[in-house]
Amino acid sequence: MTPVQGYNKANFVTSSERQLEAQALTHVALLMNQALIANDRDALVGMVTLNNRLWLFFYSQIESKQVILPPDVEKNIVNLVAYIMKVAPMAFSGDVNTIRSLVSINHHIAAGLSEGPADDARPSESATLSVGLSA
Repeated sequence: MTPVQGYNKANFVTSSERQLEAQALTHVALLMNQALIANDRDALVGMVTLNNRLWLFFYSQIESKQVILPPDVEKNIVNLVAYIMKVAPMAFSGDVNTIRSLVSINHHIAAGLSEGPADDARPSESATLSVGLSA
């Protein structure tokens, strides 16, 4: 393990759950974008698949009531998951605009998770989603 890999691993392990979610979304967005730029179809299919798995994980956490979110946030996440699954075939076929859309969604949601809610609106620890995916 290189020093950079060790630092990244330590940073990943000690981050809050919200930060883990933000890091996972950002990481997948970066990998999708890199595959798109490299015009690497196999990598692109793998990253779109990983993105789908990540968003389905978020959905499963909501559906199984493992997280408690405000109704509007829950609805927005469910709608995002529906959109991501709907456009997945276009992303798998390499549609540039669709992939850019997925990358943008991940970056925007990650930014929101990194900011977090105002102090008076912070949810309990059980209201965050835990992510344990790797590429």
